[in-house]
Amino acid sequence: MANMGPVFCPRCQRANPSDAAFCHFDGVGLRSDGRPSHELGREFVFPGGGRCRTFDELVATCSADWTAGRQLLKTGHLKQFLAGIGRADLAATADRAAARADLDLGLDQLLGQFPCQHESAPKLDLAPRRIQLGIVPAGTEREVTLSIFNHGQRLVHGTVEVRGGDWIQIAPASGPTGESPPSEAGSAANGKATIRANKVQHLQVRIATRGLPAGQRYAATLAFITSGGAAEVPISVEVAPVPFPDPPLHGAATPRELATAMREAPKAAAPLLTDGRIARWFADNGWRYPVVGPVAKGVAAVQQFFEALGLSKPPPLELQPATVALGVGDRPRRGSVELVTSTKKWVFARVDSDTPWLRPLEADVSGPVRATIEFEVLPNRLPEGREHAGSLLLVANGQERFVVPVRALARGAAGRRTGSLVQAATLGFVGGGLVRAAYMLAESLATYQPALDSAGWLALLAAPVGAGLGAWSMLQVDRQRGDLALGAVAGALLGLVAGITVASMVPGLDAVGMGLANLGADPARTSAHPVPWLIGVATSATVGLFIGVGWRLRGRLMRLFLSLVERKENRSAPPSPRTQPV
Repeated sequence: MANMGPVFCPRCQRANPSDAAFCHFDGVGLRSDGRPSHELGREFVFPGGGRCRTFDELVATCSADWTAGRQLLKTGHLKQFLAGIGRADLAATADRAAARADLDLGLDQLLGQFPCQHESAPKLDLAPRRIQLGIVPAGTEREVTLSIFNHGQRLVHGTVEVRGGDWIQIAPASGPTGESPPSEAGSAANGKATIRANKVQHLQVRIATRGLPAGQRYAATLAFITSGGAAEVPISVEVAPVPFPDPPLHGAATPRELATAMREAPKAAAPLLTDGRIARWFADNGWRYPVVGPVAKGVAAVQQFFEALGLSKPPPLELQPATVALGVGDRPRRGSVELVTSTKKWVFARVDSDTPWLRPLEADVSGPVRATIEFEVLPNRLPEGREHAGSLLLVANGQERFVVPVRALARGAAGRRTGSLVQAATLGFVGGGLVRAAYMLAESLATYQPALDSAGWLALLAAPVGAGLGAWSMLQVDRQRGDLALGAVAGALLGLVAGITVASMVPGLDAVGMGLANLGADPARTSAHPVPWLIGVATSATVGLFIGVGWRLRGRLMRLFLSLVERKENRSAPPSPRTQPV
């Protein structure tokens, strides 16, 4: 058989194999037998029994049974058939379509390349074309099912996006069996959803009014951009306020209506402000609560609410006195200032301090015409020095801010330091002697009641003493009787630990005291031996004296130690190089 030359396409003038029936590049028929290009040449049979003789029928059958068409593309049957009828160009397209990650888009791309006699494009349609929810109570949700139809063939694919409303969410909704064959139909994220509609696809549109300010109308749009066309679905909703549920403000639907009802019963309305019910009602209706910061107490909360709404002007305020100076001794010292107005209105303020030794007795104060701010200066938290400065910080009506300077003057600071040192030494000496006496009592109890040794008896004796001291210390620090139990428990535990520790140290201290007392004495003369218990008491008292003095001077000793450490580090550090001036 003679070897025939290539066949050239009459349209693109490109060379094709001699046995090609159609151009491999543009699909134009190369045969001279007169067969139309939309005919297949031989019949294609679907697994379900459908028979196709033209490309139009092949597109229609794939569109009707999309799952079967996608499977034929995936397995390569479509590629083999197209190559067998001489359409190598379409076989190559089918090979590329089967290699795509999204087989739905690959099949649609292949069907779009078929030389059909009639139009085979997809056509988008929506139902409903407009979503009007009317009046919806604040804080509620509504759901609407939106159907996406394909009135053409192949596949409607693209995206839908919410425009102008973050209160709208879209999510896939499963329709009747067989209505959404594409595998990725309806995936949604970040206000967008993917469209894959062979016949029909359903989307769930959720309208959430929580957080939207009530009393307004809202509108947004769902924008569809697909292979079957573009369209928009307008969405509108009117959010109605939820009336206030509790008396005496029952039925109020706006903040002004609430304020009108509140003006007539301020005492009954005040608890609704202080317990947060009105603030929660504002949040339920999507409104910003006007009061900034803590709510005032009692009827002052009503005055605060009116000022925040702009229905009442804040009263002019004045501090009396503007500054405070207090002499401080060993005990806490109290003082007070007043916030006064010349009008017949309530005064309220939030009180804070900028230093730990200055403590307000109440964080929130209020009163008609005047509000009294009481505070306390804590001497045990004052740093060293004769004069100290701090401030009370007030936030009053209309968010007006005041600063009250407070000066604490230490009375006889130098004399007090010397007196406190002597006092600490005396207390240490007496305490050490008392501890040794308590140990002697514990030894006597252990002799008569051998169930416990001297250490156990001393721990039992120290526990109640520690509980009392702990409760007293807590009372001195915070003056809150509710914490006395905590102080008593902590003191009792420390007493037990201290009793056991002292019991283990006393024999050693007695041995040291006896050794010092007998130093240089003649062992043959027994009359030179002192009384053992007296030596023990003296030794314990002396140790207590040193402990008391060391505790009082602990701050100075620590500063001395740190200065020695810094001096040693400076000596060991290499000298820094000198820099030359530029």
